[in-house]
Amino acid sequence: MRVVDVELGSGTLTAREVAAVGPIDLAVRDPGCQDALVFGCGPLSTLEVPGSHRLVVSGWSPLWAGRGISTIGSAALSLHALGLRALVLHGRAGPVGRPAALVLAGHPVRARVVEIDAEAAWHKRGAYGLLAAAARLLDEPARVLCVGPGARATRFGAIGSASAGSDVFDTWAGRGGFGTQLLGAHGLCALVLPAGERTRVGNFVPPDALEAATVKYRYDPRLKTGGTFGGNMASLREKLLCMNDRSIYWSPALREAAYERLVAGHYLAQFQGDMKGRRGRDCGETCPADCKKIDQGGHKKDFQPYQALGPNLGVFDQRAAEAVNDACDEWGLDAVELGGVVALLMEQSGCAHWDPENFDPVTDSEHNAKLACEIASQVARGGRGAAGVRALARSLAGAAGDAAVYVAHGEAGGMAPNQYWVPGILAPVAVGGRYYVDYSFEFAAPRELGRRCAERMVRELALDNLGLCRFQREWAEGRMDELARAARLEVDPLEHHRELARALDDAAAPRPWETARTRDLVKSYLDEVARDGRPDPALSAWRAGFAADRDAAAGAYWAELRAGIRERLEST
Repeated sequence: MRVVDVELGSGTLTAREVAAVGPIDLAVRDPGCQDALVFGCGPLSTLEVPGSHRLVVSGWSPLWAGRGISTIGSAALSLHALGLRALVLHGRAGPVGRPAALVLAGHPVRARVVEIDAEAAWHKRGAYGLLAAAARLLDEPARVLCVGPGARATRFGAIGSASAGSDVFDTWAGRGGFGTQLLGAHGLCALVLPAGERTRVGNFVPPDALEAATVKYRYDPRLKTGGTFGGNMASLREKLLCMNDRSIYWSPALREAAYERLVAGHYLAQFQGDMKGRRGRDCGETCPADCKKIDQGGHKKDFQPYQALGPNLGVFDQRAAEAVNDACDEWGLDAVELGGVVALLMEQSGCAHWDPENFDPVTDSEHNAKLACEIASQVARGGRGAAGVRALARSLAGAAGDAAVYVAHGEAGGMAPNQYWVPGILAPVAVGGRYYVDYSFEFAAPRELGRRCAERMVRELALDNLGLCRFQREWAEGRMDELARAARLEVDPLEHHRELARALDDAAAPRPWETARTRDLVKSYLDEVARDGRPDPALSAWRAGFAADRDAAAGAYWAELRAGIRERLEST
């Protein structure tokens, strides 16, 4: 890999060649990267493989309090324009309180550390204001990566990415707080890079196979909808989590009725109407998935943000959800973590309209959205919840803190999980916020589930390290050896990434589930899967254990999950 190290204090660039498969190898194994923030691309990005130009961000996650990983669609094209495979940031640009932008261009690469009035830009329109100001710093089409004002005072600031000429963010490095790390540890509010050129799709994947593998993200005729929002809202049905996960306590009949009336009958129906006749678009790569579902108002409708800041908050109306998501984007925050924080504070406020039987999808959604925006504004300014949902739960007394749902890591780290009612999403894996878990609904005994989570971690880590979008996984995972040969990698890709996963896991510090609602999520899942599935002796035994002593059973379940993860990672 051709790597450039940037010493931000002086603006000095040092180019070097590194023997590494991909950017996560570099971030984890290279001694010079231990206190750095790494932006890199994978070895597939020169092969004209669709989805292979993801920019991988790795370094210290202030939210997880450990190693974090996030990816940004198509942004690796900018590294290609600079002739690089990785950019490594060291030190700090300027004094605390005076953010700067790092501008890179040319061959050989030249760097400028430029002071920028981030406060004035943020005052205009938050992260979008800074995007416009930063784009003017390069006299050619630019890719801008920047943070919002929420990165100043929270642990979960995100990094937004906008391609050349765009006045909105195409994709985000959302999970883990890398916006907070970029601003707080390195003094940068923006990176400005050449835009790079979109590549064509080569012959590596037959077009029909590629179309079939990405049908969920484009349009699924079986569900009559498309994209992550449409696909998940249509398929999760009564298992959709609502109102800070309080829906796990509702009867099946109430959940089914609420889904039909509030989601299928309104929230999803609005999405279908908004998108009728509108095709999605790609993230900046040449890819047939067209996964970015954008309405006429410019709102990008992905499942996780429009669930975490939608039904999770008691918001079942698109216009109301747009207001909350717009606020989140302007603050530049991770939508899933913000959703966990705001939902917990809404529940404690007593002001949320959260009665599923008498809920009006328009007026009650509008009320809840206004309340959520008020709370989010306080959080983003450093109020309660700015350190994340785990820290917030610890600061609340008794039952209030017990209503939080999060995955704990180390003494102070943790994350709100992605929004699925399954125990795998709570599994004690090494890196939070990624899909390094088995989150299928099908029951498996916890040790076996742990093994499956470890195997998913290995495969998803391989996709990330190779720079390949996980939306390509259906065709790519069966061709890992072929991909490695095409990229001239002299490694067994799965065994290499099993070793990398083991190294990440060795350095991790997972903690058992800490709150009653987290444990109830697992307990209620077992009841739900028993209602839906065929009899299973292991399932019956775990249900009996949870019924007798929920906390003891949850501790044993977590320990079995953890044991299964280690067993699989230690195998060859």
